[in-house]
Amino acid sequence: MNKSLESSTMSAGESPVAHENNNVGNAPETKPLSIRLCAHRGPISIFIDAAILDNGDLQLSGVDVAEPPLEIFGDSDYEYWVTVPREHKDRLLLELLRQLYQGDCSADGKLTAILEAKGIPHKFDNYV
Repeated sequence: MNKSLESSTMSAGESPVAHENNNVGNAPETKPLSIRLCAHRGPISIFIDAAILDNGDLQLSGVDVAEPPLEIFGDSDYEYWVTVPREHKDRLLLELLRQLYQGDCSADGKLTAILEAKGIPHKFDNYV
């Protein structure tokens, strides 16, 4: 099983946190900012995480653990990932916001509520 998925202990809905780890030579190494999106345990166990990698790319990675991968691939886990290069994360962010809030005239308030609930720095301005 992919150890990075095992060590990514955040449950769905938790705020992402950067973890620090000391590597050889005592130079600090930052682990990716990550969240667990899915942790389903059963006859087919599925774990899916999202992470911002050290190079700024966004990666959605998963592992399915079950008998079928063992029969097909000779290993009990099937690992997969989708990576969005950092220079395209803004386009993805805007598309996700469109899908989440298009046509919603209270989108600003809902987004602000998420930012505040998760402790994400932001700024609100207005003009009267």
